[in-house]
Amino acid sequence: MSSRVAHFIRIVLAGVSVLGISACATHGDINRTTAIADKAQATADQAQTTANQALAAAGSARAEADQALAAAKQALATAEQADADAKAADEKARRIFRKSLRK
Repeated sequence: MSSRVAHFIRIVLAGVSVLGISACATHGDINRTTAIADKAQATADQAQTTANQALAAAGSARAEADQALAAAKQALATAEQADADAKAADEKARRIFRKSLRK
């Protein structure tokens, strides 16, 4: 083998080695990028799950608040009726008392 051919072979082998290292680095970069993307997707999925749970909890809290509001309105109506009944009873008692004083 001539020295020129040997030199050419060494250059080709060096080039192949450099390309191989570049390919490995590129493949490693792809793997890292894929891992980062997978982790980002998992984080996004977890955030979506958390948001859905929060939405469900908010809906449940809203339903409970609506029930509490209905109960409060019912209690207010009952209190207003009791107040009206008490006023009517007081007025009746005053009339009876006045009648008894006239006799």
